[in-house]
Amino acid sequence: MIKRIVVFILLSICLLIFISCGNKPTSSTNKTSENDNTPVFTGDQMDLIMWYDLDHGSAINGRPDKGWLPLNPEYPADPIVGGHYRTTTSLLGRYSSLDPNVIRQHAYWIKSIGCNALACDLTNARSIRETKISTDMMRFYKGINKAYELQLKYLSEITAFTAPSAYPTLRLNAEEYDNLKLMLDDMFALYEKYPTKWYKLDDGTDNKDKPFIVIFADGGQLKDWVTAGIPVQDDRFNIRWSNGYLVGQEGVTQLDANNNRMIAGNMPYWLFVEGTKDKLRNGYYEPIYKSLPSGKGVEQMITWASVHLGGTNWDGLQDKIDGKTPIERYTEPVYKLKPKALLVNRFNYPLAWLSQPQEGVSRNKSTHIEPNVDWGFEVFNNVANELYKVRGYEKKSPEKPILNSFDKENNILSIKLDNYPLEYRISNNEDLSGSEWTFLNVGTGGIKIDSKLDITKKLYIQSRNSFGESPIGDITIE
Repeated sequence: MIKRIVVFILLSICLLIFISCGNKPTSSTNKTSENDNTPVFTGDQMDLIMWYDLDHGSAINGRPDKGWLPLNPEYPADPIVGGHYRTTTSLLGRYSSLDPNVIRQHAYWIKSIGCNALACDLTNARSIRETKISTDMMRFYKGINKAYELQLKYLSEITAFTAPSAYPTLRLNAEEYDNLKLMLDDMFALYEKYPTKWYKLDDGTDNKDKPFIVIFADGGQLKDWVTAGIPVQDDRFNIRWSNGYLVGQEGVTQLDANNNRMIAGNMPYWLFVEGTKDKLRNGYYEPIYKSLPSGKGVEQMITWASVHLGGTNWDGLQDKIDGKTPIERYTEPVYKLKPKALLVNRFNYPLAWLSQPQEGVSRNKSTHIEPNVDWGFEVFNNVANELYKVRGYEKKSPEKPILNSFDKENNILSIKLDNYPLEYRISNNEDLSGSEWTFLNVGTGGIKIDSKLDITKKLYIQSRNSFGESPIGDITIE
């Protein structure tokens, strides 16, 4: 017993010395791979949450192009006629949100950009236990609910890297409380089935260990509930209510002691989109935040990769002021206020809809961070640079490619994923001549070896990520 006490005291002294030297822990309880040198998230740090759309694919909806909107008819130019179009195509093609390979690849991309959670958009969904639903709408409701379930299922099965967690964002339509209750019951059943990857918010209350959920309600309702109280309660969840442009709802926000706009800690409201400009600096935006329930500290803020400014005017994805894109200018207040959670908007929504311009009007004047066939990783890398900066992560290029495994049946080579390689080039030539950069498809296993490569000879591989290129590695397949 005495020996155990001595060992404990020595370990405690070592730990105090380690902390006093300014070192920070570099491991996480969520870490699943010894080779996972990814951004580490611990309870006292900022969660980075990516807004994520689930409604892609013909099994989910009846859109004409494999469940996608048709490509803008003026492509690659901006649309000039009314209509509802997509403005570009993902590197994954016209994928299905139900595809496990897509779920794994998106999880990899989103984690590599710095985010540890997904806000899954179910705001257009309803419970499939409702009656009087048309066949087409039932397909949509079943599809989008299933897409969220599969997120929880496949995220929990990923071992090659630490997958992000997820939570759903639901909607209360008008005062349809019966449907909302059904949806909450449906969601809790999913939580009980797949608890490990459901996001939880450490807000300092007794609810911090409950599954987190966000519910959109009409802005007018949120305003009325400030004084009337919220008519829906569900103790199974840690709930936040949300909508866009809450600054315009009287009583929802107020000014703090530093003249910043805030939502008080006692109101369980979360921000989605705000576009109030900084009156003194062109291209910058006024800070707004949600206070922690205790009133001490900041619970949540938002940032956008592009910003709708009214009408068809946007601060577009590639628009620069002071040499900075919108994500850099919008995120600036976050460095000082340091919220518990930052909502990043939005991942996969390449939309042009001139009659609803707030949804997007062109490839640049819309919000989509996902790598695409037109810009590759350009926007993605810009967002990654800002998110790593705001969290203080070290920006590392990938390590020299090392063979992880070779699937002979499918001719797929996988490499170790240290520092999140995003693209690769491969050749039998040491100088990599004749090879082109290709995105690394972790969802399907890695690098597909095409017929022009001779796998009986040495292969030379180089990778790159948002922060640089790796040294060239050589691999021999035995």
